[in-house]
Amino acid sequence: MSRNTIIGIIAVVIIFIVGISIYIIPLIVSGQTSIFMNSVQTTTGNTWVWSARSGNGSRTRNLNLNLYDLENVTLTSSSFAGEIYLSLSQGENEKIINVSNFEGNIDMSDFVAGRISFKLEFHEVSDFNINLRW
Repeated sequence: MSRNTIIGIIAVVIIFIVGISIYIIPLIVSGQTSIFMNSVQTTTGNTWVWSARSGNGSRTRNLNLNLYDLENVTLTSSSFAGEIYLSLSQGENEKIINVSNFEGNIDMSDFVAGRISFKLEFHEVSDFNINLRW
């Protein structure tokens, strides 16, 4: 191997390490360790749709819901493997629901109209689809 080839290989390795560090270090510093592969999310109107090939971690949406919205929160979720949890919180009220392969209305009777946090937590999930409507 020539000297130029060795220098070229070393340069590629250094660029790769720096590139990965630029992505990984902010995640470690921020405490965010969520990783989702082939993820597609859309939020339009009153719908949050999300699908991914695999996932581990969480995502949160803060929604301002009126009385009508509270009565019409529905969730459809499916996954090939793993567990999906929906954590709802508003002030002191908190509710955690296992929504792995779930379809139906979410009981919002513990909550009042206003800002509510919807946090989806994924534990080693593969091939998942989520459709949250309010």
